[in-house]
Amino acid sequence: VISNRCFHFAMLTTVKAYHNIQMYLDGSQAGNPLALPLAARAQIELFAVAWHVYDVIASSAGFTKPNLAQRMSRVDKALITAIYGTRSESVLQMYTETSPSRLRGTTARDCETFKAKNILTRIEKTESGSAYKCCAQDYDRLCEFVHPNGSQNLLLMLKSPNDQRCFRLGLSD
Repeated sequence: VISNRCFHFAMLTTVKAYHNIQMYLDGSQAGNPLALPLAARAQIELFAVAWHVYDVIASSAGFTKPNLAQRMSRVDKALITAIYGTRSESVLQMYTETSPSRLRGTTARDCETFKAKNILTRIEKTESGSAYKCCAQDYDRLCEFVHPNGSQNLLLMLKSPNDQRCFRLGLSD
């Protein structure tokens, strides 16, 4: 089951990465200055989730280490949360009204697994544990450009001095 979840997660992550890149390319072609920060922000979120799953798998690997069942359960939970996790109360309610299998109903423990982890928490853990040491800083900067007061931030978008078809996000970028 876990190997199938790994495949499912890898496939969904690849599809999302493709669409994030496509979102940028489509927006760039249409002259949308928000295409880059929106796509880059979504890509950072995707990276943070993927890194967390990788970290759980890597720290749980090994058939000779003790507590194999607990480690496999931890991997399974991380994959389920990454694939199906939600912050929507209506989706969580829907999960409680359905069964995760034909053998049993949904438990309170299942509902906890279905709750998505806060993306800012994942980004902070990614920054502290991965090679991407400015993950949170990059994410915060991109959030500023797509925040509802974005029209104020558009003042910082300038044409690139290197290529008039491009723009830069800030005076020193």
